[in-house]
Amino acid sequence: MRIKVNRSLRALGAYFGSLVHPSARDDVIGAARQQSFIAAHLLAGLLALCVLPLYLSLTGTPTLLDVVAFLWFLTPIGVAIFLSRTGKFGAAHLISAANFTGLITFSAWLTGGITSFLIPWMVAVPLEAALSSDRRVVAWGAGLASLGLVALAAGGELGLVPQGPTFAVSANLLGLFGAMSATIYAAGFAITVQLVHRRSEDAIRVGEERYRLLAENATDMITCHDEKGRVLFVSLASQQLLGEAPESLTGDGLLERVHVADRPAYLTALSRCNASGEPVTVEFRVRHQDASGLERYSWVEMRCRPLQTSRGGAFPPGVLAGTRDITLRKAQEDELTRARDEAESASRAKTQFLANMSHELRTPLNAVIGFSEILNRELFGALGEQRYRDYARMIHESGEHLLHVVNDILDMSKIEAGKLKLVKEPFDIGSLIASLAGVLCGIGSI
Repeated sequence: MRIKVNRSLRALGAYFGSLVHPSARDDVIGAARQQSFIAAHLLAGLLALCVLPLYLSLTGTPTLLDVVAFLWFLTPIGVAIFLSRTGKFGAAHLISAANFTGLITFSAWLTGGITSFLIPWMVAVPLEAALSSDRRVVAWGAGLASLGLVALAAGGELGLVPQGPTFAVSANLLGLFGAMSATIYAAGFAITVQLVHRRSEDAIRVGEERYRLLAENATDMITCHDEKGRVLFVSLASQQLLGEAPESLTGDGLLERVHVADRPAYLTALSRCNASGEPVTVEFRVRHQDASGLERYSWVEMRCRPLQTSRGGAFPPGVLAGTRDITLRKAQEDELTRARDEAESASRAKTQFLANMSHELRTPLNAVIGFSEILNRELFGALGEQRYRDYARMIHESGEHLLHVVNDILDMSKIEAGKLKLVKEPFDIGSLIASLAGVLCGIGSI
């Protein structure tokens, strides 16, 4: 029997949960509040249907005003549908408070005014508004309930309250019924508040457990700092990163383990992040102690973000920082820097070698070109044989070509330095081809 009841309750809860607006389904607390509101209003409408036979048995044939009051008792169903369709929780509570106040005021006006047995139900108006968790809605609910009571009292004084129906039971029993029904209704709201509170606690507990697991298993050390840079919280990753327990790093404990030369950069990063409200990244060295007690300094990178917490949060406004070991990355950067310096040194040596080689080649080339030009011009007498004159001309042209090659080698160093200037000039390609052909033919005939 108990199993069947539990299954029925779970099925009923799942149905009410399906009526929650999609915008609130990802919010555990918001979904619980909407589900409780919808369930309470749907059940209130169904309760009105159940009370109708009892009311008719006490009063007999209903009047037109009785029909209006009964239909009014069904309006909570419409308010529940409004919330399910729109997701406007505050607006739904305001509509419900106004509707509930009007309904009780109208029903009390029909059954004796301020002395009606339904007056205790006015207490339920601000109680229901309290489920909204909005003080303004609660204030509006209390104000509307008070306004309804004042209207009933004023109507009684002015003689505007109609003569109530004649009930088959005594006034004391009616008063007991009104007080008991209002108490049961208020108890239902109390249970709803308790359920919402329990879901809130469960959500908070799950969130704390989730963040605790993240903090304990993250490889980066997570720290919280106050506005003066002092450490308020340290995750368990400090054991792996620094070889120190978290409690030994609180206060100025972390600062004392930062390398003396890097402490200004560490404090400046925290101060700038706290002042500007923007993320800041800083690299510094910290003292690490291994299991054998040996101390060494390792490079770490700390990424700071401003910490904004709600009022009454676990930490005051400050800085949230994540610190990771970058010793290996620093070693790789140093290795790349060393390789770059060696490459630049080799490039400079190559350039110097090309310059020296070109200079050494130019000296004999100038002599070859100069003497071949003397032979070519026959300044000291005729060479006699035509072949000798051709050879002298080829020697001169080959020397000129080799000198151009040496100059091109020098231009390579200018290209690397970014100092080479290109000059566009017209030239005779026919004479260039003829010169090359002559050199090749002369070499082939030797």
